[in-house]
Amino acid sequence: MRSKRIKLGPPDWGLLAVVLSLVFLGVVLVFDASVVRANDAFGGKYYFLILQSAWAFGGIIVLYFLMNFNYQRILEFSPKLILLSLIFLTVTALPRFLPGGMRATIELFVPLINGSHRWIMINPSPLPSLPLVGRQGFQPSELAKISLVLYLAYLLKAKRSNTETFKALLAVVFLSGLILWQPDFGTALIVSLTGLSVYFLSGPPVRNFIFLIAILFVLSLIFVLGSSYRRQRLFSYIQPSSEQNLSSRYQINQVLIALGSGGFWGLGLGQSRQKYDYVPEVNTDSIFSILGEELGLVGVTSLLLLFFFLFYKGFVIASVSESLSGSLLASGIVSFLALQTLINLAGMVHLLPLTGVPLPLISYGGSSLVSNMAALGILLNISRSVRS
Repeated sequence: MRSKRIKLGPPDWGLLAVVLSLVFLGVVLVFDASVVRANDAFGGKYYFLILQSAWAFGGIIVLYFLMNFNYQRILEFSPKLILLSLIFLTVTALPRFLPGGMRATIELFVPLINGSHRWIMINPSPLPSLPLVGRQGFQPSELAKISLVLYLAYLLKAKRSNTETFKALLAVVFLSGLILWQPDFGTALIVSLTGLSVYFLSGPPVRNFIFLIAILFVLSLIFVLGSSYRRQRLFSYIQPSSEQNLSSRYQINQVLIALGSGGFWGLGLGQSRQKYDYVPEVNTDSIFSILGEELGLVGVTSLLLLFFFLFYKGFVIASVSESLSGSLLASGIVSFLALQTLINLAGMVHLLPLTGVPLPLISYGGSSLVSNMAALGILLNISRSVRS
């Protein structure tokens, strides 16, 4: 049979509309949730609004460019992108290996923030002439997510040898290991599960997939139980009424108070009480609680429907893609976004222990927002490939 010709059509306008809606909602919620913190820490309530708006604008430019750039050509650069991700993640691991003086120097660029070396700073100290900018940097783990999906789609796009499978496994192991070393268990888990998802969709023997799932489960359990902080988080989730776990349950207790206060309609946009230094990480990991408090069940349900529509559209694009590489790439993009959303929201409603994972397109943060919009730009480009 003669193969069907592939032509480039319009993007999926429904997907584009929901992405832009989520980004706009995120900017509004970041401003709303961060007013108190911005005013206390930076002397102006518009600090986080200005930064998030700038990143959203930059993300839209990146999305537009990648939406119109052939994703097959991007796949060819994936080995270089995965190498770049490994280099950046190795830099974040350096402070734990270097002696005192050298460690102090490298920590100017890779600071210890909330117990982790997750950031590489562009400017090593605040700029006195530009106080609104402050210290800005990026998280290499965000680049790692999209680089991994591209690399796996590149390796597993055709009938593969054991060498290609081994390369894919090594990429997942090294990226996850370096992210764990920061440490960032939540992101490492997302990277690992995304890698397994793409591998499963490429059609491997079922026994190989089950074996890898078992290994991931055992390693995750060892890593959680081997850390006193994560072990305490787990036990506070399992035994919420224990007095020993009261301090570790502070954040989730405040989050649940915020969600419970919203009721059906919410207190009204801007009327949150919990954002007044009660909920930790109010504009990042816990921003969903402010949405629930101010917009109630109606707002929460609307957000969930937007995410559901986004993921549904993504999997439809994956199922009708003209090539296996496009299908694997689309599936991988939707997988890591859906996994991150699920882990964040499940933590907010106490279905899972809190892991410090931001809500895609909604939480404050330039690295996450721009990288997620880049991934969605690629997904929109895949949607433009149609059969005729």
